[in-house]
Amino acid sequence: MKGLKYIFIIVVLITAWACVKDEPVPIPTHGIGSPLSRKVFVINEGNYSVGNAALSLYSPNDQSVVEDYYRYQNNAGLGDVFQSMYAFAGKYYLVVNNSNKIVVCDTAIKKIGQISNLLSPRYFLPINENKAYVSDLYANQIHVIDLKNQIKISSISCKGWTEQMVYANGKVFVCGPNSQYVWVIDAVSDKKMDSIQVGTNAYNMVCDHLENIWILAAGDKTKSIAPQLMQVSSSNQRIIKQFSLGMNDEPSHLNLNQSKDSLYFLNKGVYVMATNATGLPTVPLIAADNRNFYGLGIRAADNTIYLSDALDYVQKSNIYVYDAKGRQLNRFKAGINANGFYFE
Repeated sequence: MKGLKYIFIIVVLITAWACVKDEPVPIPTHGIGSPLSRKVFVINEGNYSVGNAALSLYSPNDQSVVEDYYRYQNNAGLGDVFQSMYAFAGKYYLVVNNSNKIVVCDTAIKKIGQISNLLSPRYFLPINENKAYVSDLYANQIHVIDLKNQIKISSISCKGWTEQMVYANGKVFVCGPNSQYVWVIDAVSDKKMDSIQVGTNAYNMVCDHLENIWILAAGDKTKSIAPQLMQVSSSNQRIIKQFSLGMNDEPSHLNLNQSKDSLYFLNKGVYVMATNATGLPTVPLIAADNRNFYGLGIRAADNTIYLSDALDYVQKSNIYVYDAKGRQLNRFKAGINANGFYFE
């Protein structure tokens, strides 16, 4: 998985960057000061063990950028490896993987709480106003969170690493990358009720307009296991469609458009595929052109496409903005290792 590649960067490189003096936090422009309803958040992992994760904020209206908006609002850094974020019930939940925490913020991205006692959290999924699930890299379980008190109250055993999750038909579907399964959990009882064999390294998952689940499994080139893209019924857990990619393909970052009837994913470039398609796309909408695409997001308001180029995993990422037809609209800088986006 791309999100873990830089973990093994040599110690010399990490140490060198740890010693670099922080740049001053840029002062927001007038656009950033307005309500956040028209903003794009950029999730910047930073470098593993350095603690330079950041949340960038971009305004599509006036193209203004604050590269480290969390620091600007809180006069403090976010932590080590910013993995994902989610907005729910007037709060933002920022999952900081290697800092073992979820930072809870208000709508101005000011910290108002923290969920701790987590081993290596990955993704946050609210079930209702009182409860959320959190997946974990090392815990062999799903954490069950009391949202009112911002504490972990129980866990659901899941062998190995747990990753992206979706909620459909009263069930939670959980990717288990090193188990070859997607786990199915009853969202009321917090009990595992089924499993679906989907292949090796299933990281990405989305739910389409028909409430069918799409699962992207990256495969394992060293074991000659090709990547797979599957469509699964959320009502009966049966596989509807299954597509095999090439052995040298590296698909990741599965996304949906506004109407949830088209899939987007990275495979060096950006590919688009209708959910009713009978075959995989063969030509990218946006070619990589020697760029190191590391994150992808589709803004539902206008189907604009956001891409991050991680460059060498040490420099600040380049962010590219394209319209729905693949025409470039803008480019700007964000933080280090921008792995994704959250849209308001």
